[in-house]
Amino acid sequence: MPELIDCEAQLTRDDIAALEAQLIARLPESLSQHYLQANGGEPSEQDREAGLWGWPLNSFNPIRHGHQTAESLMRDLADDMKFDDEERQWQLGEFLPFACDDGGNPLFVSLLADDYGAVYVAAPYDGVLQRLADSFAAFRARLFRIEVE
Repeated sequence: MPELIDCEAQLTRDDIAALEAQLIARLPESLSQHYLQANGGEPSEQDREAGLWGWPLNSFNPIRHGHQTAESLMRDLADDMKFDDEERQWQLGEFLPFACDDGGNPLFVSLLADDYGAVYVAAPYDGVLQRLADSFAAFRARLFRIEVE
């Protein structure tokens, strides 16, 4: 399985809880587990060249540690994100930007009750969110190209 390189300091459950205090809901367990295994990071060039990544992911945003954290991005982007089928903007704590794609577009997980855990990408230029997966676990399953023998 591909690995992430250049990860930030390892997180604890207390770190996750501190983040969740800023959110309207707890993180999906699959995303919490991901962060406990790798706090931020990016695909290695070797894994990219080997074609092991099924999604054009640039990097994961770390929590708490590092230059551009998920918490700071959440605050910076809160006023710019709009639902794709409504005029309503997302409010602070309703989403968490956990990664960005190769084009620099942020990927988010929703924490709203009606689509809790769904993964979105912010479309270039207009900030409209497009749904990529129903859950972080489903998104993560599409991240890697794994050969089945």
